[in-house]
Amino acid sequence: MEMGLRAGDAWDGRDVQAPAVRAWRTECAGWLALGRAPEARGIYQVADHAGMVIARRDPRAVQRLPAMILIADAWPGEPAERLTLALDMLGPVNEPIYVALPPDVLEGPWEAALAAFGFHYESTQLLMTCPLPRPEAGRGSSRTPDGLNLGVADGEADREAALAVVAEGFGDPPSLAAFYSPRGVVRLYLARLQGEPAAAAALWPFAGVAGIYSVATLPRFRGQGLAYALVEHILHDAAQAGFNLASLRTTHELESLYARHGFTISGYVRRYRRPR
Repeated sequence: MEMGLRAGDAWDGRDVQAPAVRAWRTECAGWLALGRAPEARGIYQVADHAGMVIARRDPRAVQRLPAMILIADAWPGEPAERLTLALDMLGPVNEPIYVALPPDVLEGPWEAALAAFGFHYESTQLLMTCPLPRPEAGRGSSRTPDGLNLGVADGEADREAALAVVAEGFGDPPSLAAFYSPRGVVRLYLARLQGEPAAAAALWPFAGVAGIYSVATLPRFRGQGLAYALVEHILHDAAQAGFNLASLRTTHELESLYARHGFTISGYVRRYRRPR
């Protein structure tokens, strides 16, 4: 297997937190883990400071990439002071900068501070969570086609095929797809249909939560239930490994798709953008 999977990996024991907070923490912890992986070289430089995760384009990167500030912890502190720290850490950038606010933050003070620094509201995304193991009543159903084979992308050929599916599905360069699913850090899954790579997804096992990310199906294979089968497989593996919560971040348009797996909305992440 590409990596061990245990619910205790990188877990700080704070499972008494609200599901939305736990979901956000797995994403922030995941970014830090991605930033330490070899695949980050030439893509992003990632650091944490004062309850924030700060990512900027590696100077060696060939593609244009936005800078990001994830407010990981809604601890007491002046938003303007924290933004000043984050922007100082970023230094001069020639790309847009995004700030993502966690679900438990007081938006008013942050909105005022963000506006003062030239940020504008861009979007609200859903944090959806699903308890593990799931009651059968909370799951949908979907017929899967004959000739479907899915599982962990263990070998190099399967890994490269899964990354190619993710890169095509999201319109990303292959190096960026690899950054989001580094070897030994993120567990990558692949679905083949009649032997052809058709769908892929990733499991981020950070902060004690099974994060579902990078779910993609190639256009010619869509409408056959492949992504559904793949997510079901990942949730089963996560439950078997001892995780008690799965999470993902998505848009309102995809809410109903993930509800079929038993996911419900636990909170919201608001994103703000400052042009370069």
